[in-house]
Amino acid sequence: MTAHDRSYCNDTLYYVKAPGKNQTTTKKVKVLFSREEIERVLNDIHGNGTTGGHMGEKRTQANIAERFYWRTITEDVKEFIATCPQCQKVEKIKTMVPELKPIYAKQPWELVGIDLIGPFKETSMGFKYVLSGTCLFSKWVEAEPIKAKSAECVYQGLVKWIHRWGAPLKILSDQGKEFNNKMLNDLIFKKFGIRHLVTAAYHPQTNGQDERTNGTLKRHLSKVNIVYN
Repeated sequence: MTAHDRSYCNDTLYYVKAPGKNQTTTKKVKVLFSREEIERVLNDIHGNGTTGGHMGEKRTQANIAERFYWRTITEDVKEFIATCPQCQKVEKIKTMVPELKPIYAKQPWELVGIDLIGPFKETSMGFKYVLSGTCLFSKWVEAEPIKAKSAECVYQGLVKWIHRWGAPLKILSDQGKEFNNKMLNDLIFKKFGIRHLVTAAYHPQTNGQDERTNGTLKRHLSKVNIVYN
């Protein structure tokens, strides 16, 4: 985008698109910079029941390009659709496992992968599991002891993280019931405006960074358990 194809209006930057085939006038589209705006547009245009309809990558990107522009639009549309829970649920049964697409984060606390580790030997306070979380940008790790593999315990752990660091833009989990339930949907994801991404059943390794974190935590906790028991 050069100085000749951009304009400002009311402190908003617009990209001026040259006329396409069979067109005679230029078109202005809003340039987006913040991840919050980008996530909102992706959700509205792909996931909204009345305007989106969960179309494929090409149609979704074309619809977005009619009104908005940002540098990584192609990559972001691919990632959004690849991790859309509704699209995964109704996708046709495949005869071959599809290619694994990596998921990238562009800023701290944009995308946090979560998982459960355990059960371990129950502690004196009744803890048997660890709720782990890894920021996929900074690789910062959070580990919260919880008493059960349940939605309520996961909720309590997530609330502590949000109060400590703020709400991430997106959370990536597997398809376990402790992560996919009405309690977390209403009291965490909707309340704090977090987009919940779910790994596909055939590619649980999509959440690979947190899986590696879990391996490290398991090794250290096992060593501590041997020392103190």
